[in-house]
Amino acid sequence: MSNIYRFINFGGNEEPRVIDNNEMISKKIEKIKEELEHPEHQAETDGFVPGLNAEVAELPNPEEESAAAQETAEEIIESARAEAERILSVAEDNAKAVKQNADKERMWIIQSSSKEGFDKGYQEAQQQCQEELNRRLQELNQKQQEMEQEVQKQKEEMEPVLVETILDVFSHMTHLLMEDKKDLILAVVNSAFEDIDISKNYLIRVCHDDAVFLKENKDKIVTAVSDVNIEIVEDSLMTKGQCMIDTDMGVFDCSLDGQIDKLMEDIKILSCSGKRQS
Repeated sequence: MSNIYRFINFGGNEEPRVIDNNEMISKKIEKIKEELEHPEHQAETDGFVPGLNAEVAELPNPEEESAAAQETAEEIIESARAEAERILSVAEDNAKAVKQNADKERMWIIQSSSKEGFDKGYQEAQQQCQEELNRRLQELNQKQQEMEQEVQKQKEEMEPVLVETILDVFSHMTHLLMEDKKDLILAVVNSAFEDIDISKNYLIRVCHDDAVFLKENKDKIVTAVSDVNIEIVEDSLMTKGQCMIDTDMGVFDCSLDGQIDKLMEDIKILSCSGKRQS
């Protein structure tokens, strides 16, 4: 703060000049000036020249008053500066706190939004996966049912064909055996004697080759009783493996091919029966 200088002249017509920016000092000077211009208001005192009262003598030292005013102003300024700094510091602290809270709030919002988005995305993805899995399982179940139905259909279609094929092979192999094994007709005749009724007379009719073989092995024909009459004759209408036995009770067909036909018929019946049960 700059120093204040005051100049007071007590000349006849010359008024005092005051250069001051302090309001208090200016008022003081104005008061002195007024008293000098109006001497009738001043009290008369012996031994003193009229025009100057005791208050003039008590006028404070301008330099001291200026220094005091400057000191007061500096104190006010310093106090204002300190207050301003305090307010600024509080404002800065508040601003920092607001910023920190805003940052925390922003981070919380970001994290919450991110977690919410992640959870939502995870749930949607899980739901989509479950739906896709259910769809695939349904497709697999449907395909499995279709395959089972197709297999069952093929099985039903193939089973008769398979049976016929097996029987054809069996019949073919049986006839081959009859051609190769001459003693097979002997087994056929003995098997028939176990099933037919007891008789005194037996007429066995077979083909030429089988007739020759049976006559040669007549002693090997087994009957349930002894003292029976067995006659073996050749029948030109018969083929190898065929055999007809005439008894007192009737005629019995014990041909091997007839037995095979009966066996194949039984197999077909069993096959159809198993098909119905399944």
